[in-house]
Amino acid sequence: MERKSPTKWLPLLTMVAVGILFVISDLTYAQITDTTWTSTNFKKAVYFRTTAVKTPKSEKNATFTITAVDNYVLYINGDSVGTNTDGDWKTAETWTVKPPKGQPIEIAVKVINSGIYHEGSGFIIDGYIEATKENILTGISPAWRYTHENIKDWTTADYSGELWQDAYVVDISDSVLKSIENLEDTQALPVGDGTETCSPLPADSGKVVLSSVSSGVNLALGKYVTDMKGDEVESVTDGELFGPACYWSSVVPEAMGFYLKIDLGVPQILQRIRILPQSLDKNTFVPDTASYIKGYSIRISLDDVSYEEVLLNLFNEDPVVDTTFTPTPGRYVKVVVAAIDNINKVIIGDIEVYGTGYVQQGVYTSAPIDFGTSEEKNFGKVVWKADIPSGSKLTMQFRSGAPLDASGQWEWSKWSEPSVAASGKIFYALEPRRYFQYRANLFTSDPMITPKLKQVTAYYSTVPLARRAYGSVTAVKDTLPNEVEVGSEVSYIYTVQAQLDEKSLGFNKLVILTPTASYVDSVDTNGVVLTEGVDYVDSTTSEAIVIRFTHPIMHSIDALNVHFRASLFLDANDFPGYLALQTQSVSTNSQYLEENVTAGRSWTIYTYGYVGEVLEADKVRVEPNPLSPNGDGICDYTVIKFTIAKLDEPRRVSIKIFDLNGTVVWKKDMLKRADVYQEKWDGKDLDGELVPPGLYIYQIDVDADENCKPVTGTVVVVY
Repeated sequence: MERKSPTKWLPLLTMVAVGILFVISDLTYAQITDTTWTSTNFKKAVYFRTTAVKTPKSEKNATFTITAVDNYVLYINGDSVGTNTDGDWKTAETWTVKPPKGQPIEIAVKVINSGIYHEGSGFIIDGYIEATKENILTGISPAWRYTHENIKDWTTADYSGELWQDAYVVDISDSVLKSIENLEDTQALPVGDGTETCSPLPADSGKVVLSSVSSGVNLALGKYVTDMKGDEVESVTDGELFGPACYWSSVVPEAMGFYLKIDLGVPQILQRIRILPQSLDKNTFVPDTASYIKGYSIRISLDDVSYEEVLLNLFNEDPVVDTTFTPTPGRYVKVVVAAIDNINKVIIGDIEVYGTGYVQQGVYTSAPIDFGTSEEKNFGKVVWKADIPSGSKLTMQFRSGAPLDASGQWEWSKWSEPSVAASGKIFYALEPRRYFQYRANLFTSDPMITPKLKQVTAYYSTVPLARRAYGSVTAVKDTLPNEVEVGSEVSYIYTVQAQLDEKSLGFNKLVILTPTASYVDSVDTNGVVLTEGVDYVDSTTSEAIVIRFTHPIMHSIDALNVHFRASLFLDANDFPGYLALQTQSVSTNSQYLEENVTAGRSWTIYTYGYVGEVLEADKVRVEPNPLSPNGDGICDYTVIKFTIAKLDEPRRVSIKIFDLNGTVVWKKDMLKRADVYQEKWDGKDLDGELVPPGLYIYQIDVDADENCKPVTGTVVVVY
């Protein structure tokens, strides 16, 4: 296993197992919060102290298991009981002592960082009474403290003074100190060989990059070609030189300025072109030495507007043109007739274009990654390392799954949406599962550069909240249960079925992601109605139903039902969800629900009916109108209510209010998706001053497409 600094454990240690502690000084903590912290700051000793107030009731052996970032010395009641100098934090040592009966146990740890092995001054410790298995570290008072000063008798002296500081302590679980590698909730995965249009860097560098353009690949083959009249010409990029339809002809000898334009589809770095004449033989290439191009200009453009002439030959005597030029970026290539003989028409059999650099875009999909058979994994966030030069882009997608059977069929979750959040992306996954897969989407607008994916790290836990958890939604209506009229408010039941066993942690939070704002009416479990404020708290937002249960659910449940109302505006409306366990001291990795597709169930609701526009004028309401913002509590503000349809992703929405001179007196910009919205205007301008009485014009504009027109109307202000 790769050696890692324990500072990287901190974001992962979220579950509590009382008594197993990860303790660090501010030096290690600073490394996390300040990326400029240098390794020289760690080459020193740190002295840690605490007192176990749960004293032994009899003189029994106490066992301490400990490991540190580098070297350590363990003291109990002032006596050195164990030391380690191997610098290997992955292996822990166990020390046995017999503390005095009925007295507090003074625990001291000196951590010495030599700067050779790791950066940091943290250690991990566990302690218990052998006979009773009572944990010694469950009642430490005060908490762990540390100092950088070698204070006299520091192992037993008072440590409440100003020279001592509070240590950063993390309770950890799902780990065994005798096998410290279990503390690693990450698996670093250097990416492997490339596929399709991505390739690895040489010398096993472990990076994925865009494929290089081969100097022997004809970039023009099969590409779209037009002549100077705009007519399509297929024959000059088809790779065929034989036959009556395998060439382009100017028809007349007076062809000066005639041209053919090739669209390569994507920008490339171009450096070579071949212009082939027609063949006089149908089986063997015999170049036409009369009608070949006598002079030519090669012009290249990125936008089909501004062209650069990269080559000009007014005296061409070679029927087969094969020439190179300075590497030039371009997508469009024009071959212009620049000289004629006034006798022969110009006939071109084929045009070939060659380049260098990188292809514009590519996709790399990893092989299924096996996380082991011991326990299925509950996946958390994924982070990745990449070099992304300006002008390039990298997005990542993820999924989880498992083989269905020995036939090679797989059960996979849907690919997550492309993400650029390299610092951490939590993705929807089938959980718990054994296999993980990622997909890298690479793009560059500059053919001479490429993004480089260097490493992917997946966070996971081995103890799920539930062995399996399923979700489905049903519309409460007489007709088809999963079809509703678009825009109408309908009642729904979201049902969660959870299977828990003795290893499951349980959950106290349910989140249902909603396509529009939803309103919870009630919650019941197995037919028993729960009381809001007593059994649960409704923390629903405009994007999710959030139910927090007062007491964790620790057993299997056949039907946890959430009754809610919503108006839907998309053709297909999905309601995925996840479970979580959150308390003041614990925040676990959430677990996504699986879609329950048994007996015709689903978490998708489909709509029927007609919605003409993204924003429809007849669904805009401004009430009250007029408004009278005089502070008397009556009509002091107006509410602009509008409906957005068809948008499954947030788009920019702007509301503006103009006076009759066309001046904007108030505006609000926001990002909205399909839903019903209400925005208040209190009669004040952009400076917070009340506007004069009179007639005003409102405008609602959605940045959707060119056919989405703004909606305007009037609102009156009176005093």
